[in-house]
Amino acid sequence: MGPSSLRAVARPVETRIREKLTRMLQPQHLEVINESSAHAVPKGSETHFRVLVVSSLFGGERGVARHRRVYEVLGDELSAGVHALAIEARTPDEWAGGGPIGRSPPCLGGGRVATAGSGDGYLVKGMSGVTQDE
Repeated sequence: MGPSSLRAVARPVETRIREKLTRMLQPQHLEVINESSAHAVPKGSETHFRVLVVSSLFGGERGVARHRRVYEVLGDELSAGVHALAIEARTPDEWAGGGPIGRSPPCLGGGRVATAGSGDGYLVKGMSGVTQDE
């Protein structure tokens, strides 16, 4: 079994996220970061992710439309175990301008999340359903 096969077995949700975003958004650059270890979940969990997607398909779209596009691609994962998803969606021109990938808001537990002032989008599913803060 090769290294990528081992990664797929060890991190199936992360692998599906990466494969779906690659297939549907044809990114020039993609980062999928499992942030679950920074939250109160069992070791090895795949519940909290941050993605950076750089795609020419985002050209002409505002931030909310870009995030909706990513949510649509990852709908199955969001309804089956992914609790939080932080998204940075940029065009190649925006990515060429540089800048570090943002940080996710701190986890407060219990479906609560700190208010993001940076404009980063994130999704948190809590007791009352889905909340989107952009």
